[in-house]
Amino acid sequence: MPKHVKSRKLHYGKYLYKATFFNILCYAFSSYRNSSKDRLSFARSVIERLEEQQASHRKMSVEVWRAQKLVSTSEFTEGSNILSLLESHDDWRVRVEMNRYMTIYTSDETLIDGLAQGCGAREIHKPEEGIENFLLLNIDTAVVNKPPEYDYRVYLKGNRVDPSFANWLEANADKSRIGKQSLNNIKHGWISSGNYFYIKNDKVLTMVRMIIGHNIRRVEKMIYKGDIDKYMHASDE
Repeated sequence: MPKHVKSRKLHYGKYLYKATFFNILCYAFSSYRNSSKDRLSFARSVIERLEEQQASHRKMSVEVWRAQKLVSTSEFTEGSNILSLLESHDDWRVRVEMNRYMTIYTSDETLIDGLAQGCGAREIHKPEEGIENFLLLNIDTAVVNKPPEYDYRVYLKGNRVDPSFANWLEANADKSRIGKQSLNNIKHGWISSGNYFYIKNDKVLTMVRMIIGHNIRRVEKMIYKGDIDKYMHASDE
């Protein structure tokens, strides 16, 4: 059974749910391998070839990076089930890493519940009960357990950030917070994709946008769980 995780923000600013997988067949679902018009064309062809191998009583295998990899019966069954579910639903996005790791994002509860059964999911992420509508109505927010010390979490793009910004962060430690590795990446001009830091308030956020606005991928507002009702009432007025 997969581990169930309570999520507190929309994934990619859009999806309520996500499921994670580890399977030799994950590579077949990559958007790199499938056509833009038919997002499952390659994955379907891989499953069909495996079905032929199984029917002729041959060992099932696939070619990954010019090497033949054996496919177990359980991997084949799980991959086939994932394909079937994705073919019958439209609201999803797939991300594949290192060929074997896959994350499926969706806001379709029927799909996420299906992926939790017989697909070998490692984790199923769903929002805490009662905050789904809040997340959908308040894109780029993240719900936290206690009143946040910092109002915003800023995510960086993959492009190089001016190393001098690391000096700004260190000089303004009372207005921001960043992890050691992320700070080190900025200092040395290394890849910062997915790195993030925290900002105290709107005034400081405006300053940061002026300094590195072109390096910012996304900004999330941190919302205390106990304040959700206030935000919901405000939106109704």
